[in-house]
Amino acid sequence: MGDNGCRRPNEMLRYQRRLRGWTLDDVAEQLHRMVATAGDAELGVDAHMVGRWERGVRHPAPRYVALLCRLFEQPADQLGLVAGEPAPECRDDDVQRRQFLQYLGLVGGATVVDWDRLSALVRGQATAADEPLLDDLEALTNSYSRQVESMAPMSLLPAMRNHLGVLTRSLQALPQAELRRRLLSLTGETAVLTGWLSYLVENRGDARTSWAYALELARESGDDTLFAFTLSMQRLLHSTIPSRGRFGNTARALVLLDEAAAKLGPASSPHVHAMVLAKRAEEHAAAGDHVSTQRDLAGAERLLVNAAPHTGFFAEWDLVRLAGYRGSCALALRRPREAAAVLEDAAERTNPMLIGQRCAVRTDLAAAYAQQRDVDRACDLLTESLDSARRSGLEELVLRVEGAREHLGPWRDAPAVRRLDERLAAHA
Repeated sequence: MGDNGCRRPNEMLRYQRRLRGWTLDDVAEQLHRMVATAGDAELGVDAHMVGRWERGVRHPAPRYVALLCRLFEQPADQLGLVAGEPAPECRDDDVQRRQFLQYLGLVGGATVVDWDRLSALVRGQATAADEPLLDDLEALTNSYSRQVESMAPMSLLPAMRNHLGVLTRSLQALPQAELRRRLLSLTGETAVLTGWLSYLVENRGDARTSWAYALELARESGDDTLFAFTLSMQRLLHSTIPSRGRFGNTARALVLLDEAAAKLGPASSPHVHAMVLAKRAEEHAAAGDHVSTQRDLAGAERLLVNAAPHTGFFAEWDLVRLAGYRGSCALALRRPREAAAVLEDAAERTNPMLIGQRCAVRTDLAAAYAQQRDVDRACDLLTESLDSARRSGLEELVLRVEGAREHLGPWRDAPAVRRLDERLAAHA
């Protein structure tokens, strides 16, 4: 293994490890397991050595490069392991310019991000005077985050992944502590939203790894709000709410949300705090805890009433959004009449551009009507939600429709239910 003259951290290798939620020990152990299975000679690698590769202190020998590529299922250039690759500042500038213009074209941000500043950042030449570049990158993240709920996930996901990759590569070239902390938080927020899009298309594996990466970045940056935001998303991997009790673990979801709430205080983002409380209210309702449900809903309402407008993901997090959670809570607490009244109003007032939110509200409203034996109305709403979710590729919300359909079990032979089942089967 040769010395790395630049001693520049290999953030690309670190990124792939963090995406999978692996520790340095995990990587070393899996490398050993790979050679043992193949019957090859024993390795002289441990967690300390993997850490040296990531910090740029050493460059792995060719044997280890090949093993790392197999382990991460990535080519060497995507792991920052191309042997003899010239330092970024030594590359031909025209090649770099084409690469960055391609990136800006992909993300639609060529008029937003300054190429010269971005090029300097990735070359490791950023200074405190380049803070405007982070302003541009943050504006780009905010632009994406506003589209998360109004665009089909598969349309936005490639650009978000690309943006996340550029932010990650930028981390290895930014030594200034203050700017680095800000970039860590920005990269973490992008990872959270990328995970959310993956979750919506029912790719829970990618969602899980993106959120694990975001938690690592939150820890490194000391960003408690990002940490809480990420935990509130991870709750979805355990919640019974989307499936209306068919599967999940409410206790585990509450553990995550309690930890998220403990990270937040008066100086935290009121929108993130309100979201955590609203989601925890749903889990308390699923557990049949009426008192805790109402406490968290009231707390979320106080925060939103006093919150200043948000420019990113939380731009549409308001009292109308909270009404959807109130209806969901009433439904979980088996109060269908109350749920229907709240959700009818929420469905009427929800921004039509918020495809996923409207679909979720209408699906819950259908479940409320099913519990009141209004079979035809429930089927109409579920059919509408199913069609909307399928058009937008919201596979997770299709599962929510299937969960609501369970309430129609006693009327499975009714014409409206049979038509709904035929549509569900056709989409399967």
